[in-house]
Amino acid sequence: MNYQFVEKSNRLIQLEALIPRLKQSHPNFHELNIQLGKDLAGYVGEKNLRYYFEFIQAKKVIHLSGLRLHGSTYYTQIDHLIATPHIIFIIEVKNRKGIIAQNQHGQYVQQYQQTSVTFDNPKHQADIQKRQLDYILRHHGFPCIPIIPIVAFPHNSVQLDVSITSKEVMVAQEVPFFTNDCLANNRQLYYNDHQLQQLEKLLRSLHQPREVDLIKDYNIKLEDLNTGVLCPLCRNIFMQRQYATWTCSKCENSDPTAHHQALRDYTHLFSPIINNRTARWWLGLSCYSLTYRLLSEFPVIKPSGRKAVQYNLSSLNKIDKSS
Repeated sequence: MNYQFVEKSNRLIQLEALIPRLKQSHPNFHELNIQLGKDLAGYVGEKNLRYYFEFIQAKKVIHLSGLRLHGSTYYTQIDHLIATPHIIFIIEVKNRKGIIAQNQHGQYVQQYQQTSVTFDNPKHQADIQKRQLDYILRHHGFPCIPIIPIVAFPHNSVQLDVSITSKEVMVAQEVPFFTNDCLANNRQLYYNDHQLQQLEKLLRSLHQPREVDLIKDYNIKLEDLNTGVLCPLCRNIFMQRQYATWTCSKCENSDPTAHHQALRDYTHLFSPIINNRTARWWLGLSCYSLTYRLLSEFPVIKPSGRKAVQYNLSSLNKIDKSS
């Protein structure tokens, strides 16, 4: 079985680029910092859950992660989709720790370190995803197939309270056992190999990542940002350029290519296109010739008229988004 790597969402990528640079005096700093923690926890949870998929006993299967599909009336986000010729599983991941219980109103409650937090019933979320996926399949002419929604808690310190009685809500270790039992009890063939391949092709084509522009959405101005080259190890200390390398005053890390991450941050927050003047501002440099040398490794976009020479930084983003 081939499993798709879990990728970071566009919002998480932008948050990781933004938070170390956003001044804490910005009115939305606290909100965005909390969102970063939530998104990062969700990403780690999805990655951790993927390990258990290796124990699912299915020969013909497709796996897609982070699907965002337009259903009957609105978009639905599916953390993991595992499709076999017999059953489709959709998995909602909740990377929460502590004791998870369900109250008399159907809400879920997380109890951790003497604090109690209420959150939406993830089983209801998974059921909505099931209905939306069923609509999409029927709309595109696919045969009806059982769709089983699962809610998985992958954090190693989570404990599910006895008040959670749904058999589709489980800790991560139970996922392969549950799916294998479902497959063993349902051997009816709904999709052949060709239909399974067409399903994967369709879902990939329908996937629409959420468009994110944190700079615009939160009215972040240029003066709200701290510019410079962040240490790749500390990620909160700006490095100095000395003797053809970047040096961190805190951990003494030396890295001649540390500006690559700074420029990569720029592409995530603004654009993959940059000129010398903007690069000097962003990298915290004053020397035109030094900035020219740093940018010279990137393709030049031919200027028109009196427009300044621009460089294409897109190659910096040709990296594994699951890193």
